[in-house]
Amino acid sequence: MDASIDSNPFAIPNLWKKSPFMLSEDMPDHTLFSPVSLDVTTIKLENPYAPQKNLEDNLRLPDLDAFTFGPLEDVESLDAESGVSGPVSRTGADSDTQLDGGEEADNVWDIVCELEPLPNEAKLFTWEAFLDPGYGEPQGAYLSEAGPQAFDAALYVQDEQREGSGHKRAGTMLKSDLYLASLLALGLGRSSALFSFNISNGSFLQTLEDCSPSGYSRTTAQSVVDSLIVGGNASRFLLEFVERTYANGNPPSSMTALANVVDEVLSSLESRLVKQIPLIVSLLQLQAAFVQPVNVFTKMQTLVKDVISARTNEDIISRIYEKAQVFEQESEWLRLLMLHILARVAKPWLEDIDCWIGLNNDEGHDFGSLHGSLSFIGRAAISLEQGVGKWDFDYVFLPESTPSSLAPAESRLIFETGRSLRLLRDHHPDHPLATKHHRATTPQLEWTFDWRRVEDICAKSKDYERSLASAVCVFGRNGTHADDIDHDVDHVSETAHTAERSEEFNWKVDFENHTLNLAPPTRRCLPDELYDLIVSDSDGGPQTKADAEPFAPPISLTPVLAFSPLISAQARLVNAATIRLLFRSHDLRLHLRLQFHHHLLGDGVFVANLSSALFSPDLSTAERRRGVVRTGTAMGLRLGSRKTWPPASSELQLALMGILTESCQSSTLARKGKPRNEPGEDVAAGTFDISSSSPNLPGNLSFAIRTLSEEDVNKCMDSKSLYALDFLRLQYTPPSPLGAVITPRSLERYDAIFKFLLRLTRMLFVVSHLPRAGLDAEERLFRLSAHHFVSVCANHFVHCCVGETFAAFELFLDEMERKMDEEDTVQELGVLVDEGIGSLRERHEACLEAMMSRLMLRHRQREIMTLFEEILGCVLRFADVLGGDKDRYDTSKRLSQIPGLHKEFKKKVGVFLTVCRRLVCKKGARAATKAGRDSAVQGEDNGTERLVLMLELSGYYPPPKDDTLF
Repeated sequence: MDASIDSNPFAIPNLWKKSPFMLSEDMPDHTLFSPVSLDVTTIKLENPYAPQKNLEDNLRLPDLDAFTFGPLEDVESLDAESGVSGPVSRTGADSDTQLDGGEEADNVWDIVCELEPLPNEAKLFTWEAFLDPGYGEPQGAYLSEAGPQAFDAALYVQDEQREGSGHKRAGTMLKSDLYLASLLALGLGRSSALFSFNISNGSFLQTLEDCSPSGYSRTTAQSVVDSLIVGGNASRFLLEFVERTYANGNPPSSMTALANVVDEVLSSLESRLVKQIPLIVSLLQLQAAFVQPVNVFTKMQTLVKDVISARTNEDIISRIYEKAQVFEQESEWLRLLMLHILARVAKPWLEDIDCWIGLNNDEGHDFGSLHGSLSFIGRAAISLEQGVGKWDFDYVFLPESTPSSLAPAESRLIFETGRSLRLLRDHHPDHPLATKHHRATTPQLEWTFDWRRVEDICAKSKDYERSLASAVCVFGRNGTHADDIDHDVDHVSETAHTAERSEEFNWKVDFENHTLNLAPPTRRCLPDELYDLIVSDSDGGPQTKADAEPFAPPISLTPVLAFSPLISAQARLVNAATIRLLFRSHDLRLHLRLQFHHHLLGDGVFVANLSSALFSPDLSTAERRRGVVRTGTAMGLRLGSRKTWPPASSELQLALMGILTESCQSSTLARKGKPRNEPGEDVAAGTFDISSSSPNLPGNLSFAIRTLSEEDVNKCMDSKSLYALDFLRLQYTPPSPLGAVITPRSLERYDAIFKFLLRLTRMLFVVSHLPRAGLDAEERLFRLSAHHFVSVCANHFVHCCVGETFAAFELFLDEMERKMDEEDTVQELGVLVDEGIGSLRERHEACLEAMMSRLMLRHRQREIMTLFEEILGCVLRFADVLGGDKDRYDTSKRLSQIPGLHKEFKKKVGVFLTVCRRLVCKKGARAATKAGRDSAVQGEDNGTERLVLMLELSGYYPPPKDDTLF
């Protein structure tokens, strides 16, 4: 430091004196370094690389207009001088030709790869060695840069230092290639030299406990081993599942499909890992390669464990469907994988549905059996005691076996469509829907998960329905029985296209022309899609256009979107065809009217003849008597005028002979039914024929003996009881295919109503034949009360409960036929009438249920009916007292019994009316009210209210004082 500077840094001798550390005034104040001289003449001696000219001349841009390149050196001479051989990229015509050919230019580094390897003593040049020939490269500061041997030595030293302190030793160091190969086999579920599968534990175990690969600690290696053991166990489980499924003799088709999918997934993942083996040189790379496969193995193991206990296709699909909805919130790759699995597993089940509803050939399928492919379709055994024998239609719907992916209404529609289709095939094999030649062009059901495919399915369904409806309309005009039915459909307006056809038109040719115009269904190959999806990366792998859609429909909606268009189209066609055949070829309306005339006592001729044959005392008895010869005059059972009961079977045959035939031939049914007596004419099954030449009535209608219990038989033994005629019944067998509508359940309802109405018919006969002369005041009052009660109840039950309900059902049938005629006029199917056989059967049964409810014949109304029967029993005893033999009843006994019967009658009628009034007040409390709405009739309470009004208005029958009804 300069001596002139004060040694005291805090001394301020002169406040304005400048510091000696400040820069001089001639130096620039913006930098601490001396300015660079730009004079070339001053710096060229110090720097050999300095420019020879002024910088302004060197930095000046050339004149673009006059600029030209200098001569280029010959490329071949340069190659010869450099000594480099091999293909190089060339300019000019050769280069242009190569680029035009579509091939990429050669990589310059390929030239280096083709050269001979460098010798081991070759020295790599660095900038430091270039500047300083004696420069030495510094040693690495990280242990990992010294190689795996140094890391192993460090672990050994660490173990030596910690020996005796409980620290685990590193164990045996193995070669990396052996260890990686063993881990690769472990991840694929295979045993190796280091890992073996323990059957008792169900897991892989290490054969050497204290071992680790060279260059890794035991903790690091064990973490990788643990993760691969999880994947290996899952892979082993999946392999065993596939082997057990294939070894099983008769597994469900969906279970076999799941095993195929699992096998393909395992094979695809193994193929992907095999491609990555040459690139795996470290334990971390192996772990990274198995991250996705282990995830897939564990997910599929969980899925298989949930499904392995299922025994039906529907159960398997339901469980996978629910699992797929859980995976909907997972990554896109796993979601797509699960959707592919769901589609593959459901494919055999969808093919079975195709066969059931007529979209595919069903040869070899045994639907409804114990081992049937569709478990929600069963078979019902028809009891011969019901009088209907073995039906062609014996399929039943099992809603508890339907999969969760289908809505109950959708499952029911599938069942009814297939059931109606089999009815059509059995009775009309020439119908377009029953033939099999169009199956190759028919679209099939498939489970799709994107909007584009859903739109394709809708378009194919519309084309299929349009083409097949055209063939059905042609068959309806030129079919076998098109001209034999009462409903004439020849008034259908012919279009210009159909007018050019001849009368001998072959509908099959037209149908083939329509169906062959349809594009064949394009299905993507699911196994290839599955392979492409698995071998791709989880996030950035290749995906198809459909899979890359950002707004896919929710999985919960895919069954409706994928299945409903085609199923609904097929259901509309089948329903339209079967309904028309039932109405027009099999006379369903006449058979239903036949039930109304006889089972429901709607025919006055039949009721009059039956009453006379059963109760009239004026007819000769059919009872066999010793020494008395039966005459050819009309005979009857004379119930109430005979001492022995029940009658013999021969008596029933003589008394009831010809009643049914006479009533049928004299009714309107004989005029509506068209007998077909022309020779060679084809008569459809179920044709209504009641002509005199026909040996049997429609449905073999006849009287029969009802099967009764021992208690009911004892009741029938008393001729003076209300149950004396309960053994008599009408037997009717609905001809096929009408049994699909007039079911055994319907026949049971008809039989119960007939038994009740037969009792009322007897009561009407009894009260109308009560003596009028020789009665005192109380007897006359009792007679009038009994006659009023029985006649009002019979009128209400016959006309209001039975007649109005059946009339409303017939209005529904009339409206259905009117709409069918309108559809035939415009040549459309399933537009106005969407009801099928199932809907018609339900409406028919609902009508009978409404009758049962309004007649108080339901099980829950048993107490009310019991009270009503007790009232009728009082009337029968009163009639027996008045009309009894003088030897059995003298005047004193008669006068002593009548007051008690009258008092009992009034009390029971009062209780009955009180119950009816309470029923009127409880509107909407009866399940039959809903049944009444379904059958387009009034509810139960409205009919009961009318019964109360007709029985009394003045309160003549007071309610019981103790308010005890039963």
